[in-house]
Amino acid sequence: MIKNLRFFVLSICALLAGTAMAGSITFGELGLENTVQYTDPFDGGDFTVTFGGGGNNGKYYTTGEGIRVYGGGTMTIAAKEGKLKNILITYDGSNKPTEATVVDGGTYDPATGLWTGDASQIVFTRPSGSGHWRVKKIEMGDNVAPVVVTEGQTPETAITVDRALELINALNDGGKTSENYYVKGTVTAVTEVSSKYGNASFVIDGKLTAYRLKGLENKKVTNEDFIDVDDEVVVYGQLQKYVKDNVTTPQVAQDGYVYSVNGKTKDESVVEPTIEGGTTPETAITVEAAVAAINSMMNNQTTTNSYYIKGVVTAVATIDTSYGNATFTIRSSAEAQDSLLVYRALGLENKSITDSELLEDGDEVVVYGKLQKYLKDEKITPELAQGGYIYSINGKTKGDDKPIVLEGDGTIESPYTIADLKAMPVPTESSAVEGQEMFWVKGFIAGSLNSSGSEILEGEKIVASNIGLASTQEVASGTECIPVQLPTGNLRAALNVLDNPTYVGKEVLVYGYILKYMGKTGIKNTADFILDGEQFSAGISETKTDNRFQGAIYNLRGQRVMTPAKGLYIMNGKKFFVK
Repeated sequence: MIKNLRFFVLSICALLAGTAMAGSITFGELGLENTVQYTDPFDGGDFTVTFGGGGNNGKYYTTGEGIRVYGGGTMTIAAKEGKLKNILITYDGSNKPTEATVVDGGTYDPATGLWTGDASQIVFTRPSGSGHWRVKKIEMGDNVAPVVVTEGQTPETAITVDRALELINALNDGGKTSENYYVKGTVTAVTEVSSKYGNASFVIDGKLTAYRLKGLENKKVTNEDFIDVDDEVVVYGQLQKYVKDNVTTPQVAQDGYVYSVNGKTKDESVVEPTIEGGTTPETAITVEAAVAAINSMMNNQTTTNSYYIKGVVTAVATIDTSYGNATFTIRSSAEAQDSLLVYRALGLENKSITDSELLEDGDEVVVYGKLQKYLKDEKITPELAQGGYIYSINGKTKGDDKPIVLEGDGTIESPYTIADLKAMPVPTESSAVEGQEMFWVKGFIAGSLNSSGSEILEGEKIVASNIGLASTQEVASGTECIPVQLPTGNLRAALNVLDNPTYVGKEVLVYGYILKYMGKTGIKNTADFILDGEQFSAGISETKTDNRFQGAIYNLRGQRVMTPAKGLYIMNGKKFFVK
């Protein structure tokens, strides 16, 4: 019996040692201050959670009642003793992970927020890019399980306004439901329908405000008469307990949309314009025909079909090799009155533009895409909408494949310049592959960039997770910069401009992988840098001097070259010139 008792006690001890038993953290109940950053661990009972990554990561916001995690930010959950087994994370609406790979161990279901596994610690890392996570609650225990919501999750199970109010009243002030809901009712008042902003605000059953919802099919509102009092509607979105000046307004939050009006899910008043031709390059329509079709459309309406349009370039606004697109104006001739703005079109063969001199005034082009009647600030602009591309330039449908001349070779003695990286094709990979080389790049520190790399951040928005490098000390926009990722640790602490603001304007050499970052060519996994003549780390004993890109290099006779000298070479099907 003593032996059995000893075995029982040992089994219980092993069980207790192997599992962190239970606990929970609800951030909206901790009395946290709005917009304040919290970097110390939160205590959840048998576990802790710590937010890191610098910048705005770890800040609490009353909007959403959660801690925010931005690109590159981390959320570390650790057991005080034993192992983590079962964790449920609740987020605010759609501000949550969409991939299972955001955590470094175990199994994670982004649809439910449930993690299962066997680890003493796990780290969630938000991928780079726009947006953020809003972490509302973390629970741990053998019995935690996601709540499966069934009501209001399809148009057929749409909830009533009274049921929506019950859900809203259970929220804290300013809070939103984690789920989106279909809600049905009758329109009792129309506050605003704006084709300018593409949304509508109205009241359902005299009790629930639908605030700035998109129109049918989750598209921008173009027909300002699509909804009226007494219409039977089904709307879709998050429910919110909106509070302002001590007045509570129950509402379907902005970013939702109108699913149906009197049973109709499409706005039949929005008619596709009649256009003869334009379905092939040979039948490309004129600018006049495109503008006439656009003028017959509703404000902010975009055609369902795409068309070929021919014309002459009369003004080039931008050719952005960082994002691979161009914005320019075409007319039937230089003297013609009607004009069409081609907005952020890709290049020939529907590929990203790498040549900053691809277009010039006077070029004859054929473009392909959807037509749009764009309205902003009371001004209508006929456009070829974003998402189109240039089919031909002066009759050519393919690039000349002219060699790209680089100033540097990526070594510490001759680093790549910002112009070099902009001239390179935008990488397709955002993570380094086995055997990939690192390179040295030099440029001037412009500051830190937003998640899309389009803006140089200022004031409280400055982050520590990246810097932008420019060709000169004077730079106005993030689009002129190459983004450089600063990994968490000593290197980030030593180089980031949040903690080292005097670095802005200084020239720096950085060493890392050339990868796709923030949607364009950038540097990731930065491992070393040289600033003010001092090298951050002497741990890199050897720098490669003969590789430009991943893959083999060949001369024009097809012979492989290990160390190219001055001349013309081919790599990955692209010609390069070595000075």
